[in-house]
Amino acid sequence: MDPQELKISLSYRSEYISDRASVIERETGKMAMWDVLSNLWEPKDNPDGIVNLGMAQNWLLRDSISQRIRDSFDPPSSALTYTEGTTGSKRLKDAMSKFINHHFFPFKQVLPEHVSVTNGTTSALEHVSWALADPGEYFIVGQPYYMNFVPNLTWRFGARLLTVPFETDDDRFSEVAVERYQQALDNAKAEGKKVAGIILCHPHNPLGRCYPRKVLIGMMKVAQEHRVHLISDEVYALSTWENTVDKERTPDAFHSLLSIDPKGKIDGHRVHVVWGMSKDFAAKGLRVGVLISQYNNHLHSSLVEAGIFTMISSFSDHIAVNLLEDEEWLQWYLPEHQRRLSQNYAKVARWAQNHGINYAKGANAGLFMFADLGTKYRETHDVSSIHNITQLVQCALKEHKVYVSSGDDFGCEKPGWFRIVFCVPDYCLFEGLGRIIEALH
Repeated sequence: MDPQELKISLSYRSEYISDRASVIERETGKMAMWDVLSNLWEPKDNPDGIVNLGMAQNWLLRDSISQRIRDSFDPPSSALTYTEGTTGSKRLKDAMSKFINHHFFPFKQVLPEHVSVTNGTTSALEHVSWALADPGEYFIVGQPYYMNFVPNLTWRFGARLLTVPFETDDDRFSEVAVERYQQALDNAKAEGKKVAGIILCHPHNPLGRCYPRKVLIGMMKVAQEHRVHLISDEVYALSTWENTVDKERTPDAFHSLLSIDPKGKIDGHRVHVVWGMSKDFAAKGLRVGVLISQYNNHLHSSLVEAGIFTMISSFSDHIAVNLLEDEEWLQWYLPEHQRRLSQNYAKVARWAQNHGINYAKGANAGLFMFADLGTKYRETHDVSSIHNITQLVQCALKEHKVYVSSGDDFGCEKPGWFRIVFCVPDYCLFEGLGRIIEALH
């Protein structure tokens, strides 16, 4: 879907649903992900299924987390009620704020009243769109961007996206990025477009890198100059790891936007952070996300009623509290989680090097690698007269029943790039990587 706006074609108008629903129906019909999930490959139970290296679900410590949940699952009878409100229980907000203080190193201590809990980061981002932008206003994102920024921010509440292109990956994480965002805001103003905010995916999806602290400070100043919000999606904050392969580039460490004193840089009420337990705790199905805003009480107040649409289950609330409060278990889990991510990245990086596949080097965060499969495909196929190399590779991958996400879905400027998720069991990882090589040849 064009992120700039939703264009209604008369040929798709329907008497059964609204025009906007018709557009969504048409677009979601193209999303292969849900078809993949209904036909997952298993060597014994479903040998004709699809190997899924496309969805950023984390399998590496899933059994350990499941066991930890079972060991402490004793919900009170109040879990069958609304408990204490629409944006999380008092105990969960307290546990969440203490967890954030311990692991995100905020300049100012996060208090329970700075936290609104939602049923996943998707809902937290939708709240950002609903509460910070009026219909027709814009959020600025750099290319490539997290693919679901489009539906999360634009589909239901009428906001739009302005995209910022870059020539190199390094530019995206340097002070050049600050200049590009500044120019994008200047251009939008000149064109009469009202911008509500800048959205950063930090650590970045799909590039797996972190913004340096000085770049975050530059972004804060640019946002303040143009009087817009700055939102940092930090869902991979604790899925950072040591890169033991790409020695030619030293990755930047993760610094939360919360760790920077806003004084003299940006009005605090413009600073917001989104986080959740789907990636760092391999618990996408738990549906626990948070919107953290330390200086904007109006935002949290507005979500008390709107939160009726995004309340988490009381059972998820109970589970999340038990995980976040268990400091002894966290001291084992978080380092082990990061160690295994590092190991699996190394496996995929060596696979790419052994097969002559270029990839975005210098990553140290996330559950994936961004790789140039198109160039490798060109080496063994006569495609000089065909420009849509991404579509050709997609067809080859589909034929070999392996699913990876296309760079086109992330707004990538370079054709032929794909995101390969590596946080799956080895038997699945190596099966999928083998099928990719077969598809490229």
